[in-house]
Amino acid sequence: MWVRAAALTGVVHGPTKRYASGEAEIALIPASLHPYISDGRIFFNEPVEQALLVYVSSALGAPLPDLHHGDRVRIAGIDGAAFDAILDYNFGKYQLLLLPGAIVERIHAAGAAPLPAAPAGGEDFTVCSYNLMALGGGSAQH
Repeated sequence: MWVRAAALTGVVHGPTKRYASGEAEIALIPASLHPYISDGRIFFNEPVEQALLVYVSSALGAPLPDLHHGDRVRIAGIDGAAFDAILDYNFGKYQLLLLPGAIVERIHAAGAAPLPAAPAGGEDFTVCSYNLMALGGGSAQH
């Protein structure tokens, strides 16, 4: 179904997924709903919070930038207001397939520079972890 949506500002949940077909996808939550997420993240076993996610795809030609979890984005049309998309349902979720002319841009936080971590002392230890889920290609991803 063809839809025209008002400009949308949101917070990205997870990185931009890029598929072998060239399509890219992001999941975001509207900025107005983000304060209601209990721990700042949405997990697979939280169906109520999962329902808040908006999935956006580049399948119809609108480019998506490389984004990371926590990035703030704005989706708008050429005029800076409404944008056009196709509302699609596949793989168990609704998603917006952005039409050419939609612009997705990262919004940089003003003056919010991260603080450096304190170096580990003699009695401390550090831990590094990495999420290995969704490392498959194409349909092998979650």
